[in-house]
Amino acid sequence: AEMGFNVFRFSICWSRIYPTGEEKTPNEEGLKFYDDVIDQLEKHGMQPLITICHDEMPMHLALKYNGWANRYVIDCYLKYCQTLFERYGKRCKYWLTFNEINNTLNVINMFGDGTSDEDYKKRLTHLHYQFVASAKAVKLGHEIDPENKIGCMLAGAITYPHTCDPKDVLFTQQTMEENFWYCGDVQCFGAYPPFAKRIWKEHHITDLDITEDDLAVLKEGKVDMFTYSYYMTNNATTHKAED
Repeated sequence: AEMGFNVFRFSICWSRIYPTGEEKTPNEEGLKFYDDVIDQLEKHGMQPLITICHDEMPMHLALKYNGWANRYVIDCYLKYCQTLFERYGKRCKYWLTFNEINNTLNVINMFGDGTSDEDYKKRLTHLHYQFVASAKAVKLGHEIDPENKIGCMLAGAITYPHTCDPKDVLFTQQTMEENFWYCGDVQCFGAYPPFAKRIWKEHHITDLDITEDDLAVLKEGKVDMFTYSYYMTNNATTHKAED
């Protein structure tokens, strides 16, 4: 507040609200903790920007259901979202469904060593269920309060071609498509982009669990805003070091 900021972004810990993820009612002590945080923001003339899921979930859901590899977790997440929207909705209008969602594709050791097609399929399945959960959360948040602004959030590492060689330019475009635009396009435009099929084909993936109902949900649940954390720039090249 002393620095002049009028918005404070923070994340709510899912397991503070639903310790196992499967409780019928939320943990009141956990909800009260964030009431106190928002009280302080209001005291200092600041608005909250809440990240609903910041790279964590109740351990029980991870161990029993294998986390986002299981569709069941979508419903658990929506119950959690509804609790937050109803509890804090009159005091918070800005929300992010997932923190740095594209790290599902970028983090090397998230599934195996990240080198096999099977590992990559796990990443895309994990990500698809998060896309569906995010879209349903956007729709739910708007139904509860049309003034809610709900966005996506990506890790930003923008890539530029190392040389003006057209091969470098194309390689850079494909790198951005896979690491950044894939997630942004689905959440902002409500549909998988055309280059998604190229990515799936390159990894020999033909049977992702994407249903017609899922595609309809994605279309209905487009985010209101696109946000990202900007870390650095990279460059990409097809040339060997000695070139």
